[in-house]
Amino acid sequence: MLCSMRLLLPTDFSEPSGRGVEAGGALARARGASVTLVHVWDPAAAGAPPATLGWSRDKQDRLVAEIRAHLLARLDDERERIPSGVPVELALLEDASPARAITRFAADEGYDLVVIATHGRTGPMRALLGSVAEKVVRLARTRVLTIPTR
Repeated sequence: MLCSMRLLLPTDFSEPSGRGVEAGGALARARGASVTLVHVWDPAAAGAPPATLGWSRDKQDRLVAEIRAHLLARLDDERERIPSGVPVELALLEDASPARAITRFAADEGYDLVVIATHGRTGPMRALLGSVAEKVVRLARTRVLTIPTR
């Protein structure tokens, strides 16, 4: 089956994010679309002192490689949330800003739709942590479907 519609499904591996992946998978199945599961991480944060103070470059590189491998395995586990028969690709992006990475990737790779879950934070928690979904909606040049927590 030739898939002309491509959906980008960001995940941070949380339960709300998983519901977004499931909704995107269901939509892909209904529309005959393919999906790409994407996770964004900041490798610079993995090498920030004091945890790595005094480490050799080789030890630091091994740590980053281990983290990448772990994240790819977690991303691969998310495939279970996608209905069988839906073509799935994986993308692990590196950026300090998940929203920026997601929106750039969606535009550069020609995705038709980003399906992203909201975490439902309000008040001080939202102000403190921000909202990746909200930033994706504001920055995207691609259509975005948000999946609410509840």
